[in-house]
Amino acid sequence: MKKLRKIVTLRRVVALAMLCTLLLSSTAVYADTVEDGNVPSKEVVEETTETVETSSSDKIEETENKENAEVSEETEAQEGKETQEEKETLLDVLESKVKAILGDGNPGGNNPPVPGGQQPAPQPACEEHVLDETKGVTYEPVEGEQKDEEWGICSVCGEKYLVDTINCQIDTAESIEYESTDDDHHMVSGKCLHCKRDMKYEENCDFSLQIDGTKKWRCSKEGCVNVDDRSNQEVVLGVSYEAEDGTPIEPSTIHKYVDGDNSKEYKVFDKKIKVVATVSSELLNDEDEDVWANKVYVNAHYYYNGKYDDMPMNLINLETDANGNKVGTYAWTTPEELDAPITISKVNVNFNMGYKKWLGHGRTKIRRKKGDKDVYPYYIVRNVNPTEHINLLETTRIYAGDWEYDGEDNKWYSSILNENRPKDITVVYEGLLGGVLDNAALTEQLSNEAKGSSIKQAVDPDIQYVWTDNGEGFIGYQTKLAFNVPADTRVKDGEHVYKLSGSMLGARPEKEDTVSTFVDNTVPDYRIKYISTADKKNEKYYAADVTVEVEAVDEFINYNKSFFNVTNQTDSIYFDDEETNIASALVNAETVHVVEGQIVDLAGNTKKIEEDEFIVDKTAPKVYVTLDGEAHHEKYFNADRTATIKLEDENLAPEDADIHKVDISSKVGTPKYNAMTGSEKSYTGTIVFNEDGVYQIRGCSITDRAGNTCEFPAEGSSDKCTSEFVIDKTVPTFTVEFDNNSAQNDMYYKAGRTATIFFKEVNFDKDLVTVTKNSGEKNAVPALSAYSNSDNKHVTKISFNQDGRYGFIVDCEDLAGNKAKQYVSDDFVIDLTMPELEITGVQDMSANNGVVVPVIKSKDTNITQASTEINLSGSNNGKVNPSIRAEGQSENITYTIADLAHDKSNDDLYTLNVKLTDLAGNVVEKTLKYSINRFGSIFVLSDATKAMVDNYYVTSPQDVVITEINVDALTYKEVSVANEGNVKELSEGRTFKTSDYTNEKGWHSISYTLDAANFKKDGVYTVTVYSEDRASNKQSNQTKDAEVEFLMDATAPSVVVSGLENEGVYEEASHDFSINAVDTIGVSKMSVILDGEKVADYTGDQLLKNGGTEVITLSSKDDYQKVEIICSDVAGNETKLAYNNILVSEKAEELIIEGGLTPTYSAGDKVEDVIAGAPINKIIIVLAVIAALALVAGGIVVVKKTK
Repeated sequence: MKKLRKIVTLRRVVALAMLCTLLLSSTAVYADTVEDGNVPSKEVVEETTETVETSSSDKIEETENKENAEVSEETEAQEGKETQEEKETLLDVLESKVKAILGDGNPGGNNPPVPGGQQPAPQPACEEHVLDETKGVTYEPVEGEQKDEEWGICSVCGEKYLVDTINCQIDTAESIEYESTDDDHHMVSGKCLHCKRDMKYEENCDFSLQIDGTKKWRCSKEGCVNVDDRSNQEVVLGVSYEAEDGTPIEPSTIHKYVDGDNSKEYKVFDKKIKVVATVSSELLNDEDEDVWANKVYVNAHYYYNGKYDDMPMNLINLETDANGNKVGTYAWTTPEELDAPITISKVNVNFNMGYKKWLGHGRTKIRRKKGDKDVYPYYIVRNVNPTEHINLLETTRIYAGDWEYDGEDNKWYSSILNENRPKDITVVYEGLLGGVLDNAALTEQLSNEAKGSSIKQAVDPDIQYVWTDNGEGFIGYQTKLAFNVPADTRVKDGEHVYKLSGSMLGARPEKEDTVSTFVDNTVPDYRIKYISTADKKNEKYYAADVTVEVEAVDEFINYNKSFFNVTNQTDSIYFDDEETNIASALVNAETVHVVEGQIVDLAGNTKKIEEDEFIVDKTAPKVYVTLDGEAHHEKYFNADRTATIKLEDENLAPEDADIHKVDISSKVGTPKYNAMTGSEKSYTGTIVFNEDGVYQIRGCSITDRAGNTCEFPAEGSSDKCTSEFVIDKTVPTFTVEFDNNSAQNDMYYKAGRTATIFFKEVNFDKDLVTVTKNSGEKNAVPALSAYSNSDNKHVTKISFNQDGRYGFIVDCEDLAGNKAKQYVSDDFVIDLTMPELEITGVQDMSANNGVVVPVIKSKDTNITQASTEINLSGSNNGKVNPSIRAEGQSENITYTIADLAHDKSNDDLYTLNVKLTDLAGNVVEKTLKYSINRFGSIFVLSDATKAMVDNYYVTSPQDVVITEINVDALTYKEVSVANEGNVKELSEGRTFKTSDYTNEKGWHSISYTLDAANFKKDGVYTVTVYSEDRASNKQSNQTKDAEVEFLMDATAPSVVVSGLENEGVYEEASHDFSINAVDTIGVSKMSVILDGEKVADYTGDQLLKNGGTEVITLSSKDDYQKVEIICSDVAGNETKLAYNNILVSEKAEELIIEGGLTPTYSAGDKVEDVIAGAPINKIIIVLAVIAALALVAGGIVVVKKTK
C-alpha cells in the first residue's frame, strides 16, 4: 500500500508539473472560457515545441480519482505518516491552484469534468450563500483604510464569497502604545486582531489618576503624559492706599459723582500717596519670586494733564497665607507737586507665561498659564504747583464798547476821547484751577497807582467735575476774575499801561497781566503792487497769475477792519502780517479785475482802496488749421490744397490777426496768403498751395493782447496739419529702351534682351511701378533690377535672358497718385537655344551602290519648313535638285530626299549640306559627304585642281590631285598626261604618288597626286586616270565628268612704249606717245595712269581692234609728271612700266634752271628694270610686230615734237 501510494503521488507530481510547464510557457495559448452556458467543441493548448492534448486533463483526473481512492483506503487503514500527509496537502494545494488558473470545467464546483474536454452546462449558483462554519473565515485588508474584508466558503455551492467588511480592531494580546497628541487626546498604536497589520487611531484621554494629592490628574493610559490641572483659575486683586511712609492716611474730601445710574465716589488727597495692590491665584502658587517680580504685571492707570498712562507697580513683598496660597504685594507712590490733579482710575494685574510640557518620545509642547484682573479705586491727588495752576487762567470776555483790542499786543485803541465814548474797559479772566485764587489787584504801570476796586475774588469757587470719554475724571475749582480799567481823559494821544495781578491762597507766585490804551487821529494810507511772472502788456493785460500785494501804511492798523478784495476773484482779505502790514491775494481767474477795500487803524481812521481794472489772460489764442484734399501715401496730393486758418481769443485786436505770422517752410513752390477777416474774438484766413512743392506748416507766432503766443495747432485742427506734405500735379513720364533690336522675322531674338526703363519723376516710389505680362499666353515677366536713382531720374532694367514669348505692360503712379501713360510692349520671342539637326539614311564618308535616301530631322520651338536649307551637290555634277518630301510644319519637321535615279550619270561624290536657321537666327549646320558608286568608280578633283580646271588658265605650275572612290578594290590603275598632242604615261612613285583610304562604311578611295614638275612648259595639258575594279568595271576620269584640262601660261604680256623716255623733257604744249601691248594667249586689259590717276583703260577686244597699239597725249604741266602702264593677259600675268620725271612744257628749260620741280620716283620705279625683266622671246616678237606695223604705216610710230 505504501508503494502504491508513492507511485500515485509521483504520477500526480508529473501531471501537475506538465500543467505548470504549459501554464508558464511564454508561447502557450489557452482556450476561451465557457460563456453563456455554451461549451466549445474542444479546447486547444499550443506550445512551441510540442502539443499537449486536453485529454491529458482526463488522465490527470483519473489519476486524481485513483489517488483519492487510495488515499481514502489509506486514511481508513490509518497507514500514513504525518510527513506523508504534509506532502499530500501541498500537492492538493498545487493542484487546486492549477485548476483555478486553467479552469477545470467545473465552475460551479458540482459538475465533474468530462473526458475529451466536453463540459456540461454549469449549475446555477445558489441565491444566498451559507457560511461553512467548519472551514472558518479569512481576512484581507482593505487598501488605504483601516478595514478588513471577511471571506468565507459557501456550504451550498462551495464558492468563496465576501461575508462582511469590518473595522480593524486592536489585538489586546499584542503590545499597545499610547502617545499624547494634544492636551486631551492621545494616539493608540498596535496590531490588528484580524489582518495583523499595523494600525493606529486617536482617542480621548482618561484623566482618572490624581497626582500626589494635588489638583492635577493624570491620564490612566501608560505612555500618555497628559495632565488635567483642576486648580482655581481665578485671580484675586486688592487695592488700598497709605502715606508715603506706609502709615495710614485719610482723604481730604470725598466727592460723589452721580450721572443717572452711574455713581462714583472719589477719594481726594492734597498730598502724594502710595497705592498698594495685593495679588493671589492658585495658578501662581508653584512660581518663585522671580516670576512674581518679572512675569506678573501690575499697573496703575491714571489721567494727568489731559493724558492717560499706566504706571508699573513694583513687587515689595511675597508671602504665603493661611490657606497655602502665595500673595504678592505691589506699590506705587505718586510724584511731588503736580502741575495738575492726577486721577487714578484703575489698577490691573495680568500674566501670560508659557512652560514646556513633556509629550513622550522626545516631544514637548508649550503650554500657557495666564490671568487678568481689573480694580477701579478712583483716587484724586491734588498735590498742586501753584505757579502752573494760576497760569491756567485765560481771558474769556471783554467789555470795551467801541474800544479796539489788539490781543497780540494787549492794547486798546481809540480815536479822540470825548463824552460820547466809553470811560472804562472791563477784562475778565477765568479758568478751572486746582486751587483757590485771591489777592487780585489793578495798578497803573507809570505811577504804580492802584486803579479800580471792582474785582470779584474767587474765595469760594465752584467745584467742577471733568470727565473723560473713558469715564475717568478729576476735580477742579472754577475761578473767575474781572478787572475794570478806567479810560484816561487827560491826554488826547498816547499810550497808557495797566498791570493786573493775583495769587493763590497759601502760594507766593502771582498772576500778572497788562492792559494798554492808545489814542490815534492820523488817517492810514496804502501802497499796492501787481506782481506777475509776465510783463504787463497793453497797459492792463497779464499773461500769468497776478499777485496783488497791498501794504497798509500806519503804525496802528486795525487788522479786523482793514481788508481788500479783487473783484471776480476773492472775498475780503484782511491784513494779518503785523510785521509788514502787507496782505496779498493770488489772482488767477481769467477775467477783468478791480482791487477794492479799506485800511482802518485801531482808532477807527479809514482809507478807501480804489484801483484801475486789470485783466488776467493766461489762455493762448487758439489757431485752428483745417487742410482739405485727399492724401496719397499719407502726405502727397495731386491737386491744389487750401489751409483754412481760424484764430479765436477773448482779447484780440485786428492787427493781431496777421496770417503771415503762420510759419510755412517751402522747399519748392510758393504758397498764396489770403488776409484774415472777422470780429474781435474770431478771425479766419486761408493759405493756398497751388504750386508743385514740398510744404510744412511749422508754427504760428500770433499773440493776443496779453502777449500769449497762440496754441498751434489747436485741438480740433485737421490731423497731421503740421506734417510735411507734397503738392505734385505733374504726371510722371518714362521711356522703355531695348539694348537688342536685332529681330529676326519681326519678333524673334537669338540673344537676350534687356529693357531699360527710364522714369522721370520727383516723387517716385518703385513699389508703385507695376510690370505685368499682357496676356495669359506669355511667359512671366522677369523681376526688375535694383533701381539707380539720381534726383528725379530713376532707372531699372528687365533682363529677358530665358527662352520664352514675352509681352509686358508698364504702369507707373507717383506718390501723389498721378498716373503715367501706360506702356505696352510689342510681343517678342527670346530663343537662346540652338536648333537640333539630325541626318540619317546615309553616313558621312560612305560609299553606296544601292538605295540612298537621306532623312533630315529639324527640331526647334521656333522653326518652319522654310527654316531648313538643304543643298546637295556632286563633285562632278554640281548642284543637284532631288525630290524632297517635308513632313510637319513647326517644332519637328522631317525632310526625306528621294533616291537619285540609278543612272551612271548620277554616280558622284556628293556633299549634303543642311543649314537649319530658327526664326530667331540661331544656326546649326551639318555637312556630310558620301559617294554613289552604282557603276564603278567616281573621280573627284581636289579643290585646288578643280579651281585650276575651272579657270583653265594657269600662270604657275601646281600639283594635280584626283581622288578615285569605289565600293570595290581596284585591280588596275594608270595615269597619263597629254601636252600639245603628246601623251606621256606617268610612273607611280616618280612623277605621281598615291594614297589609299578605306573605312567600314564601304569607302575605298585612292588619291592620285601629280607633281607640278609635270606641267612646267606653257601649253594645254590633259590628265587621264584609268582604272579597273574587281567587278570588272572600267572607268576613267574623262568619262566620269572629272576631266582635267588647263592651259599653262607663265609669260607676262609684252608692252612696247614709243615716244616716251624716262626723265624725258619735251618743250611743247603737249606730247603724244604710243603703247603697243601683245601676248601669245591674249591681252585681257591695259591701264594708263598719270600722276596716280587712271587716264585710259582698254579691254582686250579694244586693243585687238587696233592691233594692240594706242596713242596717249600728255598735256603741258609746269612740273614733273609720272606715267604708269599696267597690262594683264587672260591667264593673269601682269606687266607694269613706270616713267618718272617727265616734263612737258613750252618753258621746260626755264623750269629746270629755276629748280623747285618735284621728283616722281617711287622705290623701284625704273623703266629699264621693267623692260630688262621681260622675256627675250616676247621682246623679239614685239619688235617684229612693231617693225611690221611701221612698214605698213609707212612712217615712224612715235613722233617727237620740238619747238
